[in-house]
Amino acid sequence: MKAIILLFLASLIAVPALGFTGEQYDQWQSQELSDLPGMSPAGAKYMLGTTEVDGVKSVAYLNDVRKLMTRYGLKLTHHIMVTFTETTTGNPVQTGLAKVSVYGPEEQIIETVALLAMDGSFGADITLAGKGKYRFEIKTSLADGVERTFFHEFTN
Repeated sequence: MKAIILLFLASLIAVPALGFTGEQYDQWQSQELSDLPGMSPAGAKYMLGTTEVDGVKSVAYLNDVRKLMTRYGLKLTHHIMVTFTETTTGNPVQTGLAKVSVYGPEEQIIETVALLAMDGSFGADITLAGKGKYRFEIKTSLADGVERTFFHEFTN
């Protein structure tokens, strides 16, 4: 009788646990972007490429956050994230100031937004409303005090 009760209790515990296996985070994102902090699992991800200026390399990414922002009544469409690395040492540059000016398809500035330091990178939410080619001008004054400007492009 004790064995039957023990088996019954074990099945009550095991069955619900098996039903909640969940999805792995990396199934939602492409492998190359799955480990990036600040990149929401929702929406398409785009790597904008790398640019090197005066001993610092920038790597920029875009995350389409339209669906997420719509839930909150916001018109923002993308999250831009930029990482900076010293080219000589390979060390990440995680402190300093950065801002992005977004140029729309008509080559006029749509918005200029400060990029906030977050988990070893810099990022902000922006609006890329229409189709066309967008250009990002990222101005920085990083930890070494040198002012640099990095350029990236994206076609929506």
